[in-house]
Amino acid sequence: MEEKELDFWGLSRNAGGAKIMQDGSDEPEHIQAYFLVINRRMFMSRYWQEFWNCFVYPEKYREAIELFEIAFTVWFSGKGFRFSSYLDENGGGQYIKNKRNPYMVYTYEMINDSKFPVIKYRSMTPANCKSAGLVLNYIENHTDYDHNLILRHLERVEQEGRMRPWGASGLAAFVKEHRKVYVFGHGQYGKGLEDYFRMKNWELSGFVVSEPREEGEIRLDDFVCEETDGLIVALGVRNTLEVKPCLEERLRKEQLLFSHM
Repeated sequence: MEEKELDFWGLSRNAGGAKIMQDGSDEPEHIQAYFLVINRRMFMSRYWQEFWNCFVYPEKYREAIELFEIAFTVWFSGKGFRFSSYLDENGGGQYIKNKRNPYMVYTYEMINDSKFPVIKYRSMTPANCKSAGLVLNYIENHTDYDHNLILRHLERVEQEGRMRPWGASGLAAFVKEHRKVYVFGHGQYGKGLEDYFRMKNWELSGFVVSEPREEGEIRLDDFVCEETDGLIVALGVRNTLEVKPCLEERLRKEQLLFSHM
C-alpha cells in the first residue's frame, strides 16, 4: 500500500447504497474505520483540524458509523483527498458490492482469496455461522495463529452482551422457552439463522414476512402465534424500529426476541 498514491486508506471499503442513514437517504461509500492510515499531506492540512473541531462524539454503534466512519470519508474525499482500501488494491474488489457489507458477507472469501488480515467479531456471530465455521477452519489449518484466542474473545463478548445481532446463549434460551419458534424476515439475517438452527438441530417453524416472495413464507397479516410460541425479529436496525410497535401490540414481550440495536 505504500506504493499507492493515496492520502488515506483502510483495509476494506463499503460501497454504500443501503438506506440506513438517519434521514432516510442512501448510505455513501466509505472506508471502514476500524483500521485507517493517514498520510502527512492530509494529516497536516487545515481540513484535518476542522473535521475534529466539528466532530460530535457518538454514543451508540450506529452513530459511530454515521457520524465518524461515513462522515470521515465524505468529508476528506470532498476536499480532494484520494482514498482506497487494501481490499480494492489486493484483488478483492469483487467483494465490494452495493448494499453489501464486505466483511460480513464475504469474510471467508476475503481471508482465503485476498489474504485479508483482520476478522471483526461481528462476522463471527450465530447469524453468520456458516462463514464463521469456514474462517475458523482456515485459520486452524492454514496459519500459525492460535484460533483459540478468537474463541475466547467471542466468549467474552457474549458474556458482556455485546454480540450482535444475537448471542448464542440468548438464542438457546429463547428456543428452549418456546414450543415453536418463527423468524420474522427472510433476508441475510433470516437465512443466517436458518443455517444456525440447522447446525444446532433446532426446529424452525417458519418465516414471517410483510409480503411473501418465496414459497412457504407466512404473511404477517395471516400469522397466528400461540401463547407458547416465539418470534425472532431478523431485520436490520431501521426495519426493526419500523415493525417493533406493531409486533409489540400483537405479541407479549416474552414472545419476541429483537436483535441488539
